[in-house]
Amino acid sequence: MNANPAPQPSAEILRMLNAFLTVQALHVAAVLGVADLLAGGSKTVDELAAATKADRSSLHRLLRMLTGPGVFLKRGTGASRLRPLGATLRTDAPDSVREWALFVGASEMWAVWAGLHASVMSGEASFPAIHGAPMWEYIAARRTWARRLTVG
Repeated sequence: MNANPAPQPSAEILRMLNAFLTVQALHVAAVLGVADLLAGGSKTVDELAAATKADRSSLHRLLRMLTGPGVFLKRGTGASRLRPLGATLRTDAPDSVREWALFVGASEMWAVWAGLHASVMSGEASFPAIHGAPMWEYIAARRTWARRLTVG
């Protein structure tokens, strides 16, 4: 007997549909630099909120959300620490994906994906329709964006 039955199709499609929540949570954690702040060890939500200037309660919910998939670990003391997944959001990690998290979660990219239906219907690329230039031209004109795709 299989101890791990295959997930129901509806459960799997719900996981896929809700993936955007995790992308945005990872993006915000990267923007705030939470992984860099936890690189030296555990910190309380109050310490992290003070360092990031984030709302304590909202930051607590963000950390809790990212604890489930194994990005952070909540200690019995209430402090959070990095897990191996979270360490990849560190700026100085050899396998850092922080810049990619900043890129894929940026509002400019979400606007492009919001235009997917129109793109599929028209056959026209969504990026230039939204931003007025082809993607690589747009990125090349923005040093921060270009850096996000070349770091690593």
